[in-house]
Amino acid sequence: MRGRAEIRVSRYEAQVGGWPVRYEAAGEGEPVVLVHGLSGSTRWWSRNISEIAERYRVYLVDLPGFGTMRRLRRRFILAEAADWLSEWMDAAGLERAHLVGHSMGGYICLHLAASRPEAVRRLVLVEREPVFRLRESADGDGARAVADQPSRVARRASGQHDIAVGIGADRVDAR
Repeated sequence: MRGRAEIRVSRYEAQVGGWPVRYEAAGEGEPVVLVHGLSGSTRWWSRNISEIAERYRVYLVDLPGFGTMRRLRRRFILAEAADWLSEWMDAAGLERAHLVGHSMGGYICLHLAASRPEAVRRLVLVEREPVFRLRESADGDGARAVADQPSRVARRASGQHDIAVGIGADRVDAR
């Protein structure tokens, strides 16, 4: 087995909503943004960077209130996270990118894809929790929460856009 070339990770800073946001990037090619889950940070992706960066330009950014963004003591509001990520993409010069979201990061990426589909080339949801919605029960007993499969939600949210869903801790498949 041949050895892998060392992948150089560069650090950058952009302004988002008047706040400095540090992020990292590695590799060359189409942009791939890795979005961590709840209580995580960009460090969660450390084992994935070198392999993805062999073919793509990988971007890692901590969500407000997590990782390097904890020091700003900015409150994290899940309902605003997709808009924040969209603003960060604009500030980083990313018009369109592949988004890979883990758990809560998948939720955020899914909402970004639904609200701004032109900005998302592919969407990969890793260990994404189900999306719940209310549906009237067949027996007329009132509304109940029903879980949609992430792949159905992603297809519905994406319209005509190229979306892939990869589930599992060991491997993410983009189609």
